[in-house]
Amino acid sequence: MIALKYKYTLLIVAVFIAGLIFINPPDSFSWKKESNISVFNKIWPWIEVVTDVERPDYFHAQWSAFGVKPIAVPIASNEKERVISILIEELNKYPQELLKKDLKEIMLGTSLTIYNIEYGATNIDNRIYITSRGKLSGYSDKYLRKTLHHELSSILIRNNIFPFDAWKDLLPKTSKSEGNLIREVKAIKKGWVENNYTSSDLDDGFVSRYGRSSIENDINTYAENLMTGKVWLVKQAKKHSVIKKKLLIIDEFYRGLGITE
Repeated sequence: MIALKYKYTLLIVAVFIAGLIFINPPDSFSWKKESNISVFNKIWPWIEVVTDVERPDYFHAQWSAFGVKPIAVPIASNEKERVISILIEELNKYPQELLKKDLKEIMLGTSLTIYNIEYGATNIDNRIYITSRGKLSGYSDKYLRKTLHHELSSILIRNNIFPFDAWKDLLPKTSKSEGNLIREVKAIKKGWVENNYTSSDLDDGFVSRYGRSSIENDINTYAENLMTGKVWLVKQAKKHSVIKKKLLIIDEFYRGLGITE
């Protein structure tokens, strides 16, 4: 009987304490997790994340200049949360002042078609477009991380002084035919494929076959590897002299902007 008495007393006390916590929860206790978009807006209030594909300014005016209307499909709400979570982690690798100068908008969607070509991502001015159909469709966290850095690097080399001449000097004198390149770019823009390179590509200083399509795309592929853990890049630099020289160029450029991965 005594044990039972204490048992009920402890139960009453527990209920009482629980009631106090419910009415006046401590500051560290949160009943509802803050949304990723709210966190994002607090860190980078000048960067607008746009998901409304019906907005008149969702597409850049330049894309409609020739009467070709771009097409976009809205991103799913759960996928939006995942993408923004990744954006928060990866954008934290860049100085605030640099992003304040160079990045104004991030447009999200499930798909984006411009000039009848479907893009996994692209950029224009100070705006980045990123699409995701979800992990099951190949849009892994790793893919999205690399995609962000890939597109952002285009903005950085446009808006800041990049040593293009030094990079050009490291390019091979011959390349594939233009027709093959166009077909290759169309295929690759539909989705990034890991390890999309051959031993010949590495020997020529390309860490992705996509890098052969243009100098900008070549730089992009280095940037995405540099910013998502450059262990693989350093490993290739030890084996291939051209990759070593390119890595030194982009590493120095990023450090000059205050970016230390």
